[in-house]
Amino acid sequence: MPDPRYLLLAVAVSAAVTWALRALPFTVLASLRASRTVQYLGARMPAGVM
Repeated sequence: MPDPRYLLLAVAVSAAVTWALRALPFTVLASLRASRTVQYLGARMPAGVM
């Protein structure tokens, strides 16, 4: 059986990677909010998705 410290480290690394991947779109989107293309897509895509 693996060492408990190894298992805790594996869980901590997995949690950190998961958190970072989930936070990444929000940090990228924050810098794109001023983009005219993103504003256009935000206005047009809700109707296009429906």
